[in-house]
Amino acid sequence: MKKFFLNNSLKRRTALEVVLFSTIAIYPMIGQAKDSDLIKSNAQNLNLSVGDGASTNASGTYSTAIGEGAKTIGHSALALGTQATANGDNSVIIGALSSVTSASTVGIGANVHVKGTGGTAIGSNSNSSGVSSIALGYQANSSGDSAISIGVSTESKGNDSIALGDTAIANKDRSIAIGSNAHTEVIDGIAIGTDSIVKRKAGTVGFNPYPEDKDKSSSKAFYSTGAAVSIGKEGKIRQITHVSAGTEDTDAVNVAQLKSVIHLGLKFKGDHGGPVTNKLGSQVDIKGDNKNITTELKQTPTGTTIIKVELNKDLDVNSLKAKDHIQVGDVKVDNQGITIANGQMHGPSLTKNGLDNANNKITHVASGFDGKSFSDIEKISNSDNEIFKNAVNVGDLTQAIKSVKTAINHVDLTKGLDFSGNTGHGQQKLGSHIAIQGSKADPNAVYSSENLTTQYTQQQNGNGVIEIKMKDTPTFKAINVGRDKTGAQTKITQQGITIQSHKGQPAVSLTAQGLNNGGNVISNVADGQAPMDAVNLRQLDGLKKEMHHIQAGIDDKIHKVSKESRAGSASAVATALLPQPFSAGRSMVGASLGHYRDQQAIAIGVSRISDNGKWIVKTAVSKDTQKNFGGGMSFGYQW
Repeated sequence: MKKFFLNNSLKRRTALEVVLFSTIAIYPMIGQAKDSDLIKSNAQNLNLSVGDGASTNASGTYSTAIGEGAKTIGHSALALGTQATANGDNSVIIGALSSVTSASTVGIGANVHVKGTGGTAIGSNSNSSGVSSIALGYQANSSGDSAISIGVSTESKGNDSIALGDTAIANKDRSIAIGSNAHTEVIDGIAIGTDSIVKRKAGTVGFNPYPEDKDKSSSKAFYSTGAAVSIGKEGKIRQITHVSAGTEDTDAVNVAQLKSVIHLGLKFKGDHGGPVTNKLGSQVDIKGDNKNITTELKQTPTGTTIIKVELNKDLDVNSLKAKDHIQVGDVKVDNQGITIANGQMHGPSLTKNGLDNANNKITHVASGFDGKSFSDIEKISNSDNEIFKNAVNVGDLTQAIKSVKTAINHVDLTKGLDFSGNTGHGQQKLGSHIAIQGSKADPNAVYSSENLTTQYTQQQNGNGVIEIKMKDTPTFKAINVGRDKTGAQTKITQQGITIQSHKGQPAVSLTAQGLNNGGNVISNVADGQAPMDAVNLRQLDGLKKEMHHIQAGIDDKIHKVSKESRAGSASAVATALLPQPFSAGRSMVGASLGHYRDQQAIAIGVSRISDNGKWIVKTAVSKDTQKNFGGGMSFGYQW
């Protein structure tokens, strides 16, 4: 080991002597140095230490420490600045009170600390503790592996997370926070814009119009497979403008598409009138006649709207027509007439063939004589007189019998009685049987005369007419319309309306509990407008397509930012590797290449040492594979 001393200046050495020294340490000295080593040589190492207290690890090679208290521990390490420490192979630290403690790390700025392997921190008080993490900006902090923080006081805590913008924080793995004070609180979440927050995680179930259809409900359009993308927070919402029309199921839709849906509207057509088109959001009134039919609209606490259609128990109609027949309790009315079962195999009936009272009494029949005696009636010559249309009771018959007894010898008993209906006429001898029949009765049905009455009228010609009448407002327990061989039937009861298309098939019913569509599709549904409107598959398809388009755009931007940052790191590597002359009065032009995570950069630099060897000037420019240019200049004074 050779020792050299100087008195306020370095003794001149020949170029050959300098080359012989592999390890160099330079210290400031005042006066005559006695025991201090100014220049140390070790044939096995090539290290450089400059500054009071600067040192390099003896086991490292090609390391450089410049500055008071600067220190390098590791191979090919660089520590530049007061108390700067480079503890790791291929590590670089530039800045006072800064340190790197792992291999292949870079730190630039005062009080910068890099702990994770392959990490980068640039900016005063910035920290990079995750593996391959990047922190750029004042007080930027990147603690997650492969995380990126860019901006003042940004934090990327999750692995593979990105925080961009002052005070932006990416708390969870693979999350992205872009914008001032943006925050992510869920894995894979994306927050874009100032103060934006994302809290909704993957797997969130959205609106599903087919909750009971497992095949349709399994579509990914109804739930998220990734965390949400937020562009605001509660109390701070934003518009997304310049959105093109969606095409795929998960694409977003724009207002123009929704307006087109509104104008499509919903067509209505009745038995009379129509079709007419109502725009979505317009009002459609469903009204009865306030006489026989009324409607009532209710909304349940869950938001379900129920339209209740009711038929008045006391119908007021001019006529009633059914396709097959009307069944109310035991009474059946069809095109043959009226049949009343009343629990009997053969109940009373009134048909075109006449009245069949099934051996039942006709009771409470008022006198048809209107207070007249039988002899008074005999004197009425006009057979069209109303009295002849009246029905008679037993009392009338008794009176008539008495009169008959007195005149029986003057009566031709063989003549009998004349009978006529709306159709048909005949004469029945006294003592013969007259059947009053309805249509064929249903032996399993129950019949009732609740809605029926009889009226006797005597005509002026003396003939009598017995009318069987039904109330204008009959009351039915149920009405069955149609029942063919397939079992098709429509039934109206107090509970509602039931439509059976085929026997054994699910029925469609409208009751107080709502509509049960029997598993049938509700088709021709217009696009919803208001919050409580139904939506159709077309609207859901459009929304899904637009969301997919937005996601693709964000992925592309993130990929571009990643490439830009990696290319910048490559430029930093290339610039740091530029060589410089070491002899006084010498100049050097150098070039270097840098590579970082699939990105490359080239740097070209010019440097010179003044003739007196005290001043060193360097300048460099770089260009990376993302077509970004960089440049810088430095100068130093050595003694």
